[in-house]
Amino acid sequence: MQYELIPPPRSLDNYIRYCWRLENETGSAQPNTLNVVADGCPGILFAQSGEVHQDGKKLPRVLLYGQSTEPAQLNLSDTFTMLGVCFYPDALKALFGLNAFELTDTCMDVGELPRVRDTHLLERLWQATSANPFDVLFAYLSAHLHRNDPATDPVVAQALDQLIKEGGNVSLKQLQNSLRLSERSLERRFKQSVGISPKLFARICRFQASLHQLKSRDYDKLSDIAFDSGYADQSHFTRTFKEFTGILPEQYQQKANVLTENFPGLVAE
Repeated sequence: MQYELIPPPRSLDNYIRYCWRLENETGSAQPNTLNVVADGCPGILFAQSGEVHQDGKKLPRVLLYGQSTEPAQLNLSDTFTMLGVCFYPDALKALFGLNAFELTDTCMDVGELPRVRDTHLLERLWQATSANPFDVLFAYLSAHLHRNDPATDPVVAQALDQLIKEGGNVSLKQLQNSLRLSERSLERRFKQSVGISPKLFARICRFQASLHQLKSRDYDKLSDIAFDSGYADQSHFTRTFKEFTGILPEQYQQKANVLTENFPGLVAE
C-alpha cells in the first residue's frame, strides 16, 4: 500500500490544506477500511479505481463531504486508487457558494452540486487517468472559485486561527469579546462558514491534539495526554476519544495502520 501527500497549487493554497493519493495494487486478505474521524475539515474524495461503500451503499465516484462529527467507516475494494483533497475548515462557502452546515455529516456527488452543477467532471477525470487527475480537480476548483465570492469570513477566520493554535483550549466568552460579537452572531456565522458551532469545533481541535500526541507516542501514560490536551481528567479524554473515533484510546493504539496513521490532523504548525 502506498500513500503520498501532494501540495496544492499556490492559487488554491488559501483553501486547500493538502492533497493525498492512496493506492493498493496488490490486493489484501483483510478488508480495506478507511476510518473517518472528526478532523475539522471538509474535502473531496475521488475513487480513481475500485469502489467505496458506506453502510452497504455505493458512494459516488467523486464526492464532496462536509464536517464529520461522528466516526464512520468507508469500505474499499481489494485493489484501489483513492485521491483526496482536504480543505481548510471554512473553504466550502468560498469554493462552492454553500452554507457549510448543509454538508455536515453527509456528502454528495460533486457533479450534482447546486449552483456549480458539472456533470462532465467525472468524464474529464477518467480522461486524465494517464496524466494527472489532480490538475483536473485544481482547474475545476479554480473555475468555481471565480464564480463565487472567494473571500472567507474574516471574523470566522480569526476565530479558527485562535481555536486551532490553542488546540481548542480557548474561552468562547473571551473569544466572543475579542471579536466583538454576541454568542448568537458568532455561532450563526461559524455554522455558515464551517458547518458546526465554535464549541464543537473547539472540542474537535482538542481531540485532534490528543490524537496527534497518541500517534506520535509522546507520552508515558494516557493521563499525560489528557492533561496536555486540556481535559479535566483521563475519563473525560476517554469519553471524548470514543465519541469521535468509536473506540477507546487503548484500542486505537492496537488498530492504528496506514489508513489512519498517515493522514495529518488539524494541529497548529
